Amino acid sequence: MNINSPSEKHSAWNPGLESQLPREYLPLATIFRAENVTTSVAKAYELSDFCGLPAEELVAFRVERLIIHELLVHVTTGIAVPDGLDDEDLGKNFRGIAAAILNRFIAPHRDELAGIFEELKNKASAIVERELSQALTQTKTATKQPADQRRPFPFAKSQKPSQPPESVAERDLRIASEWLKKAHASDDRLEAACSAALHKVATAVIGRHGRLLGRPSSRLFKMLLHLKASGSCHARTNRW
Repeated sequence: MNINSPSEKHSAWNPGLESQLPREYLPLATIFRAENVTTSVAKAYELSDFCGLPAEELVAFRVERLIIHELLVHVTTGIAVPDGLDDEDLGKNFRGIAAAILNRFIAPHRDELAGIFEELKNKASAIVERELSQALTQTKTATKQPADQRRPFPFAKSQKPSQPPESVAERDLRIASEWLKKAHASDDRLEAACSAALHKVATAVIGRHGRLLGRPSSRLFKMLLHLKASGSCHARTNRW
């Protein structure tokens, strides 16, 4: 078990401890179990090694698990669960209430919720593809000064010097910054979530490699799909 550096902000909910569960046991963890996520442990750690983000942030949850997450949040925050004489009564009552809601009210709409989730994933994919396409277009912009801006004759009136060309590092940081601005400015929750995911992955890749590796790679795109599927789509599946 590791203790993080004291410079990090810790609290009762974040005491600074990290589990050192052996890699061979990770598939047994809830966040990596095949019935809960579509991302294998190997793929999550491959993506983590590439961008530097924690592996647990790079898994794509199945819609069934997201429904349970949402249910547990609502039961915890919106229902007074009675306790009992024994210590375990509170847990038993909580599980009983959650199971009753799940089986009686949510299960009949499971296919409908799965359809909503797939629709959101498709919309999010389109948003991500659009943003990556625009970013790729920007990477192809010439940085050299056009020839027609040079003085054709020595006696011609000198022109105001142009701005120095944007370096690759500056361009990548600007693209990431624009995604963050879109995340804060957009009134559409899905657009904002996708822009935030793009910014998070882009800054992680820049921090690890110094740049976006010339163009948004297929790995970057896959990471974005994982992030927005687990995050932005999760934020919208609570319509039930």
